[in-house]
Amino acid sequence: MKQHNYINRVTLTGEISNIFVITPKRILLTVRIGCNYPQIFCTDKNADYVFRHCTKGQRVTVKANIQSSFKEGLGKITTIFADDVTAVAEDVYLPSENHFTVAGEITQITEFTRSNIVRLKMKTFVNHHSSSFILSFYNPDKRLMNSFCVGQFVCFTGMVQTSKQILPDGRPKYHENFVVDFPKEKMEAA
Repeated sequence: MKQHNYINRVTLTGEISNIFVITPKRILLTVRIGCNYPQIFCTDKNADYVFRHCTKGQRVTVKANIQSSFKEGLGKITTIFADDVTAVAEDVYLPSENHFTVAGEITQITEFTRSNIVRLKMKTFVNHHSSSFILSFYNPDKRLMNSFCVGQFVCFTGMVQTSKQILPDGRPKYHENFVVDFPKEKMEAA
């Protein structure tokens, strides 16, 4: 049986737009990167670091992973979970970054032909944690997409894109979408 090297990494560098303190050891951090506002769940040492050292408007770099869990009444939840949070010094220029790399097994393929979107459900197993999440492909190359099948081990890169919903109380809520990027030269070589 072949041994697979699973990967589940997210790197985000941007400006803190919101810090929601659930408890001092559980914080939801929203980082603005261009027009995207991914939310990162921080616990323990990362929550403590954000609680003590970070403020709204400050630039941070977050190393994270994509995790899934089941919540009663809500169903399956996909979360960006912080592995490390670092504040960027004010006198240092660090460009914005919004990037993920995942390698895992395809568990489901869904094609929406009217909107020309394909969604792949993937499973990874990293640091003793199994996660299942959905990747989105917009206007995918049909020949390339037809080469994928359930059970196949694949690796993708992309960015975290967010869509905005206004809640009844007027607050915005952002939903993360993991969008795969396919450079044209890679598609043509496939």
